Amino acid sequence: MKRLVPDDRGRITLGKAATGVSSYRASFNSDGTILLAPMKEIPAREAWLWENEHALASVQRGLAPAAPNKPRQALDLSKLPPDDDE
Repeated sequence: MKRLVPDDRGRITLGKAATGVSSYRASFNSDGTILLAPMKEIPAREAWLWENEHALASVQRGLAPAAPNKPRQALDLSKLPPDDDE
């Protein structure tokens, strides 16, 4: 437990405790306690991935490390159609 003292404008500095946090959700309780819950925000253009369970699961599978001693099969790029600019 650490004692934090507000400055003359009522602000409390969290210092290193705020590293990697973009904002906090504050809960003000009737007994006068304040609970801060750290939050990380994502850009709106990326929110669709977190809202689409199928797409998120697919990305997570793709990012999962390969099993030890079992390399993934390489794609055969020779079967792809040629680029339009060639």
